[in-house]
Order: sequence, then structure tokens, then C-alpha cells
Amino acid sequence: GKTTLLHLLAGFLQPTDGAVRFHGEQVERPGPERGVVFQEYALFPWMTARQNVEFGLRAQSVAAPQRR
Repeated sequence: GKTTLLHLLAGFLQPTDGAVRFHGEQVERPGPERGVVFQEYALFPWMTARQNVEFGLRAQSVAAPQRR
């Protein structure tokens, strides 16, 4: 439904068939050109705790040494 579509557009899910495009670019993973505001606080379950903490910094292209 609606939530699945939003997750596909955000790059949190991959389609089982076909492709998802946003402004002509294929969506394969979350990226800085798309934002998501969750209704409830949530962590990305497929990421480690460190990856969850660093996610926003990565989206802003902060270098690894500065993220630590």
C-alpha cells in the first residue's frame, strides 16, 4: 500500500520486479536527495547501531574520521 510505496521511494525497500525512479534516477538505496520524516522514532533494522548514528553524517558526505 501507501507505506510500501513510500519505502520504495525512500530506498528502504527494493522492488521484486521493475525499477523505482525519482526525477529520472533509479532508486537503489537511501540518499541525500530524498528525505523521510518518521511518525515515530525508529532505527533502520538492517543497520548496526553505529551505522544508524552515522547515517545522517554520511548523507552529508562527512568523512569517516570525522564521523567517529
